[in-house]
Amino acid sequence: MKRPGMWEGVGLALVMATAASVIHWSLGMLWTEALAVRVLITLLTGAYAIYLLVRSSNPAGRWVAACAVALSITVLWLIRPADGLFLAGHLLTLWLLRSAFFQSGLITAALDLALWLAGTATAAWAAAQSHSLFLTFWCFFLVQAPFARIRIGPSAPGPAADFSFDQAAHAADQALRKLSSEWQRP
Repeated sequence: MKRPGMWEGVGLALVMATAASVIHWSLGMLWTEALAVRVLITLLTGAYAIYLLVRSSNPAGRWVAACAVALSITVLWLIRPADGLFLAGHLLTLWLLRSAFFQSGLITAALDLALWLAGTATAAWAAAQSHSLFLTFWCFFLVQAPFARIRIGPSAPGPAADFSFDQAAHAADQALRKLSSEWQRP
């Protein structure tokens, strides 16, 4: 499966921000503001975790990772930390998940963490300036959009990869010619 692109991230940001606004409005009619925000953060964490697991090209460990995310969220609900720690716990869970499935090493994971911190700072700024839940989540997820482009080293296969492909293609052509010539003999 192809790595997520920038436009997919922009579309995801739009969907998540719209969903956050609608869900918060719906939950606000049922529960207190604090509880509605905690439930909203948990639902968005679950949705983004599912997105990451589905988009991952590595099928190994998906169920274990999903269980780890569920366990992390459950522990956060059970220990009931302050609002800031509750949010930080969810963000840390998602960063670990994304680093495990999409980043190739320690440096790229650190750069991904910087992206999370920049997204959080941007979301805090948007919340303080606009008091809009939509803009807050839009800014956060928009900053997260280029995460799949974090790479160290060459991103395209080099000449050695082309050379081995050409060799394999030539060998396959020869094998097909040999098979077809043997098939046509009486």
